[in-house]
Amino acid sequence: MSEIEVRELLPSESKDWDLLVEKAQPGMIFHASDWLGICRDTLSRDFKIYGCSINGELVGGCPFFIKNFKGMLKIGSSTCKMTGYCGPLYKRRLQL
Repeated sequence: MSEIEVRELLPSESKDWDLLVEKAQPGMIFHASDWLGICRDTLSRDFKIYGCSINGELVGGCPFFIKNFKGMLKIGSSTCKMTGYCGPLYKRRLQL
């Protein structure tokens, strides 16, 4: 039986994320950790990447930009002003 885990990726896992972006559908430059960092620094918005692993292998995920709303609420969005598309992505051939 396959074990599925969804969790926030650590900054130390950015290389694993970038390798997934290269192989994933529809992985784009807007998903790359370097681009996400540029957006964070330029727009003063933090981001988090949530990854999905099956049996310990990263097979999908989605980055979220975090916005503080009126100082009380945090809202996550997969898009920002500097991205054309930054939604979910997944590895092409999943073996469940």
